[in-house]
Amino acid sequence: MCFTLTSFCQETPNERQAKKLFFQTYHQFTNPQGCSLSYKLNIAGLYKANGTIWTKGKMQKYIEPKYVGYRDGVNYYKVDLKRKVIEIYNANKKSKYASKFTFNEHDYDYSIADAKGGLLISLNLKKGASSSIKHAKVLLDKKTLYPMSVKVKVAFIWATIHISHFHPNIHDNSIFLFKKSDYPGYTYEDKR
Repeated sequence: MCFTLTSFCQETPNERQAKKLFFQTYHQFTNPQGCSLSYKLNIAGLYKANGTIWTKGKMQKYIEPKYVGYRDGVNYYKVDLKRKVIEIYNANKKSKYASKFTFNEHDYDYSIADAKGGLLISLNLKKGASSSIKHAKVLLDKKTLYPMSVKVKVAFIWATIHISHFHPNIHDNSIFLFKKSDYPGYTYEDKR
């Protein structure tokens, strides 16, 4: 009986490798040096977006065709390029959408396999676990181990993010600073 329980609790080599590569990739997004990438987001065909994002610690900047966003760690400036309006929010307040996503690394079974164009890491929610993300698939470039796509399932909806131009490490923090002079004639809405 003890042998069965011990064997059941041990990770397979495949799971160890999948976890190692997944957290190496995850760390590239969350590490203090930051990263930048271009993305194409598709949420079940209902919502699509594309742009470029830079992120470093609590700072973030993104550029999309209709919006530009700056998060400097204190304030979040959302620039609506079409309406010529700049909305200002508290940078630490979670958005109503982001707060619905929960992820606990211990809630998943991990596996890795060769896939067309790279290595595919799969995460499947363990029975009884509480994370809101049910499944995730991360495709990594075999040479650089940079992410090429991420696919997540929340409830019954799949969201796919295609990633290109991934660059770890951001050296110039001035990219995260909102400059009023870049948007002459825009109106401001303070929503802090």
